[in-house]
Amino acid sequence: MLSGMDLDSTTRVIDDTLRLSKCVLIVRLYLEDDDAINAEAFINEASFLVSNSQHEVLNLQYKVCYARILDLKRKFLDAALRYYDISQVEKRQIGDELIDEEALEQALSAAVTTYKHIFTVVAVETNCSNGDIVIAQSRVGTLPSGISSFSMEITNACARGCSISNLHLKCSMFASAVLVNPKIFKHQDVDDCLVNGGSPLTAGFTISFKYANSFQYPLSLASATCD
Repeated sequence: MLSGMDLDSTTRVIDDTLRLSKCVLIVRLYLEDDDAINAEAFINEASFLVSNSQHEVLNLQYKVCYARILDLKRKFLDAALRYYDISQVEKRQIGDELIDEEALEQALSAAVTTYKHIFTVVAVETNCSNGDIVIAQSRVGTLPSGISSFSMEITNACARGCSISNLHLKCSMFASAVLVNPKIFKHQDVDDCLVNGGSPLTAGFTISFKYANSFQYPLSLASATCD
């Protein structure tokens, strides 16, 4: 069975593109049975490979699988945004492979359908704005292992004195080679990190920590509540 293959075997060298293709294939097979739990395990592995992948077809297949998993996990807003992003692909041919127009139309249709499934999405309320959450990152050094170290600061810059709680960031498959205090920053799920344990950040307060990874994670605001 494909899912039983050891893609990290030390007895043989497996090209990253081959590893990515196997992961994506396994994910697609699990998704045929709407099995998001097992599919997520392999999409997580694929996420570490896709950032360096130049194989556009595989990258597109990864995005489709990722959106489908979010859909099955009822993360409807994130899924809708990713379906829409897929539908906007401009290329109609990648290498020797044609992009099916019908597949792009299906992705756009999925975006609309998924968006309609949203019953409640916690959003930043009107007395706050997205700009009140300031996210700053910088590379601060290198670990002895050669992995880069990054400094992260998340600040409530609300000039109206509002506190912000239940702060979630879009964080992809966030992982760190050094321990990050989960009370400060916790990777909860696919593309979902909780800041400060959900407790309020008062105006002017900054959460700071360091993490280590081979690349800097693109982080952005997902949702928050004004108190």
